[in-house]
Amino acid sequence: MRMFLTLLFGLNISLSLAQTVNPPDLLCASRLQNGDVVLNWALPNNTCGSFISYHIYSSKNPNGPFQLLDSISNQSTTSYTHVGADCNSGINYYYMTTRLSCPGATVISSDTLDCLDPEPPEIDYVSVYNSGVEIYFRPSASPEAAGYIIYRDQGGFNPIDTIYGRFNTFYYDPSANPDQQIEIYTIATIDACGNVGPFNNNPHQTILLTTSKANCKIEISMAWTRYNNWPGDSVGEHRIEYSLNGGLYQLDTILPSTIRGYTFTRFNDGDDLCIRVGTRSPTDTFISYSNAYCEKIQIVQPSRYVHLRNAGIENMQQVKISWRPDRNADLVSFRILRSNDGINFSVIDLLTAPSFPPFEMFYYDVDPRSVQNSKYYRIESVDSCNNTLQSGTAHTMFLQGKAKPNLVNTIEWNPFSITDGVVNEYRIYRNIDGNWTLLDQLAPGSGSKMRYDDDISSLNNTLGHFCYLVEAEGTLQYKNGDTATFVSGSNELCVSQLTRIYAPTAILIGGKNNEFKPVLSFEQQETYHLRIFSRWGELLFESFDISQGWDGRYRGEYVMQGVYTYLITVTGVNGNEVRKEGTFMVIR
Repeated sequence: MRMFLTLLFGLNISLSLAQTVNPPDLLCASRLQNGDVVLNWALPNNTCGSFISYHIYSSKNPNGPFQLLDSISNQSTTSYTHVGADCNSGINYYYMTTRLSCPGATVISSDTLDCLDPEPPEIDYVSVYNSGVEIYFRPSASPEAAGYIIYRDQGGFNPIDTIYGRFNTFYYDPSANPDQQIEIYTIATIDACGNVGPFNNNPHQTILLTTSKANCKIEISMAWTRYNNWPGDSVGEHRIEYSLNGGLYQLDTILPSTIRGYTFTRFNDGDDLCIRVGTRSPTDTFISYSNAYCEKIQIVQPSRYVHLRNAGIENMQQVKISWRPDRNADLVSFRILRSNDGINFSVIDLLTAPSFPPFEMFYYDVDPRSVQNSKYYRIESVDSCNNTLQSGTAHTMFLQGKAKPNLVNTIEWNPFSITDGVVNEYRIYRNIDGNWTLLDQLAPGSGSKMRYDDDISSLNNTLGHFCYLVEAEGTLQYKNGDTATFVSGSNELCVSQLTRIYAPTAILIGGKNNEFKPVLSFEQQETYHLRIFSRWGELLFESFDISQGWDGRYRGEYVMQGVYTYLITVTGVNGNEVRKEGTFMVIR
């Protein structure tokens, strides 16, 4: 029995020697306005012996020596005011211990706190992620640190959030707008008593990437802002990184710290592209990323061709131009160009390109000058990058001619020409009294003029008014293999043959040819005047009606046989006057 008690006593002594006496959890040492200091702590958890007191130690030097400031005998006390601490003129340092009736136990001291506000943490870096901002920092050096207040510059630093825990040193700000602006951050430390220390005087800011839109070229111009407030306010290298079609980011190139611009080209039309800039810290420890520029690449498709299809006079009063646009091009407009000499072209109109161009487009040049002589035409396409492409050239036909006295109407025209086209034949049409008929077909010539002579001697029973037009028919063979046909019309040319007068050479009174009555060919007179005179110049007969002839009588009596004179005057509808005079024989 004695041995058992001895062993039990020895075990108690051994357990006592292994015990530790935990101090109060000194939370904060808050400086009052008058310089006094209020200590706050959390009660410790101890199981060795009964409570005796809490001891508070202080010193003006963090390395001591520390002197006992006071003892607290009430175990439930959690605060103490150091009156006369004079913390406004000097720094006081404090720690606490717990006294228990626990012989041999190890007494542990609390953290040593000063009477100043908690120190701000050092910011490692800020970085853009998913249109928000990540903030990385180190724990505050102040042991009383209980959390951190995150500040963002919004025309002055304003608190945006509070995080708790001394070693909780990461924050993500989803409310930031780093895609549009530089975001600047700093941090202050808060202790468990709600005391907020000064914020860090070296705020860090995000990198803002700006880019040009990749519309007109396979390239994007990049520019970015400088990262501020790493040690020495310097930066390391810049990394240009990119992601294609949802893949992981990969390195494009590394640039020196002095460069903040780059032209990125590692993509193709149709790619889903994201690019960003990563700037390394001067110690190569951290990397801060800019905002990402993401775009579905849609390069403006320039026009590969503008196929001029035709240009010809239509309805005698306008020129109709037709062309085939590149329907896959991103076009915004078409310029209509016209020239008198085929060298100096000028824009006569601008057409807005339809969203979905038709297979063939048309333009009508209603300028009266367009049908007064031959013209040259071109079409110029314009895309949204202001790239232009011109079509070939078409040269319209202009028809000229005249009515000749030998009963031949001669017409001439310049040959029709169009780039990538060949004229197969010219078709000549003639209009008599409102009826158009195909007159003839000619093979193309080699000269600068085409000519056609129309013998109208058998058409003297018409009014003598003839109109002509010419059509050029041909084929087109474009360089991309497309083919087409064309029919281009000329202007309408009208000519008039002069009225021809046929008078009898004799009349036989009482016979078959007993009336002097002229016959008109190409009859289109406005006025008609017939006069017959005797050999002495006496007016025997006069008529203004072509249907009325002279039967050889004067004042009711037949004239004597002999030679008489006539004078016929005809005025055509075009104002031309035709006169014919001569003699004829009256036979009885």
